[in-house]
Order: sequence, then structure tokens, then C-alpha cells
Amino acid sequence: MCMKSQRAGFRDRQEKFITLMLIPGGRQAIRYWRVPSNFLRLLIFLMAGIMSGSIFLAYAYFSSLAKLQNLSEIGRINAQQAQEILRLKAESEALQARLAEIEQLDKQVRSLIGFKERGPRPSLASRGGQPPAPREQGEQIKEIAHKLNEVAWNLPEKKKRLSGLIDYLETLPSFWPVRGPVTSPFGYRKSPFSREEVFHNGIDIAADYGTVVRAAGSGKVIFAGRDLVYGLMVVIEHGYEIESIYGHNSELLVHTGDEVKKGQPIARVGNSGLSTGPHLHFSIKMRGEFQDPLSYLNLTP
Repeated sequence: MCMKSQRAGFRDRQEKFITLMLIPGGRQAIRYWRVPSNFLRLLIFLMAGIMSGSIFLAYAYFSSLAKLQNLSEIGRINAQQAQEILRLKAESEALQARLAEIEQLDKQVRSLIGFKERGPRPSLASRGGQPPAPREQGEQIKEIAHKLNEVAWNLPEKKKRLSGLIDYLETLPSFWPVRGPVTSPFGYRKSPFSREEVFHNGIDIAADYGTVVRAAGSGKVIFAGRDLVYGLMVVIEHGYEIESIYGHNSELLVHTGDEVKKGQPIARVGNSGLSTGPHLHFSIKMRGEFQDPLSYLNLTP
């Protein structure tokens, strides 16, 4: 019974150790290492931990590297977009200056035709709110650039057309030469002298004797003198084959060859020529044909 117990204890002690053998080539002696089994298990556990840690560290390294590269790319994109924004800002400021010119022309046109001014336009460069993400910012930059290019492309033509329109409206005889009731309209009427139906080539505007008569439009005085029918008369050539005629004046304030502006005093209301009382006879010719002056004067309220 005692012998069996001793053999069992010996086997237990053997099981706690593992023998490692190194068999070299040639005639070298075989080497033995007797290692406790617990130590080997611990070594394997440590190696597994080291491998797992190495794998984790490698993953963390490459993940951080990818993030750094992504951040670097975002920084590069933001730098490019910042440059683009600066360029668009400079273009916007230049366009704002040109738009101010167009706005001024627009105001002149509206003033000439009696329209009210519109409210202020929003600035092209005004952008409120929080800074957008790079992708959204890029889309906004493209949108703004497209609008700026479109405006820049159309500005010269719009300016040219507005300038031409201003020139035309300045010369157009649309300003009332005197304020007063129209006592005799354009067209056929009974003559106040013969009582026969005759063609009246203008309108008669009642006004007090000596009232200032103003040019209905800018142009050149091609006649300032006396006429048998219209007495002291002024004729202004406005360009575009348009002329305006002012008759029955008491005094002339301009001379033949003078350049006059719309609204400038040119005469005083009178009763000269064939007239039944103080008033202004006002006629408009276009391409040699008499026109109803009210179709021009009604352009200005």
C-alpha cells in the first residue's frame, strides 16, 4: 500500500514538468530542458496577449493614420475653398460696384417715367447662419460662382440697353410744358374763327399769361421766332425723328441752335398769333406726322 502511494506521487511530480528536446544536426549532443508545465502555459498566454496587443496597436495605428490623412484632405479642401471664397468675394465686390451703376441708371429711368423706386437689393455676398460642411460649402460656392458669372455676363448688355433707354427717355417729349386743363384736344374740331371743322394738330393747355413754358424733352432748338399762326413759337428737335412745337407765347427764353434739357424754361405763356386767349398750343411730330401729345405726356403721371 505504501509503495503504490509513492509511485502515484512520483507520477504527479512528473506531470508538473515538460521536457523540451533540441536535436541538432550532425554529431552534436542532444539538449534537454525540463520546464514546469505552468510556466509554459504562462508563456503561451503571454505570447497570445502580446500578439493580440500587437494586432490592436497595429489597427489603432493604421486607423489613426487614415483619420490623419482624412483630416489632412479636409484641411486641403478647406484651404482651396477659402481661396475660392476670397476670389468670389473680390468678384462680388466688383460686381456690386457695377450693379450700383445699373441701379443708378434704373433709378434715372424710373424717375424719367414716373415709377416709384424699388426696395434695396440684397447683397450677392451676404450669407447668414453657421458655416456649412465642406461638401455643402462647395455646392454653395458653385452656385454663387454660377450666379456671379451669369450677372457679369449680362451686366454690359443691360447697362448698354439702360443707357440707351435713358437717352431716349431724356429726349422723349413726355414732360408737361405747363400744368393746366386741356381746353382743345388733338384731332378734328370746329375752328374758333370760321366755325368750320378743321384738324387741330396739337392740344391747347390753359395757363395764366406769363406762366413759364418748359421743354417737354431734351433736344436742340431748331426754331425760335415769330409765326403768322402760332405767334412767338419754339420748335425743338429731340432726335429719333421727333419734334415738339410750342406756340402763342408772350416771350421766348431760348434761341435757335440752343441745346435744352427736359424741364428747362424756354418761353412764357401768351396770346400771340391767331389765339382767343392766353394758352399754350403744344404739338408733337414724329417722322413728319403730327401725333396726339397726350400719348406722350401721359407717360409721366
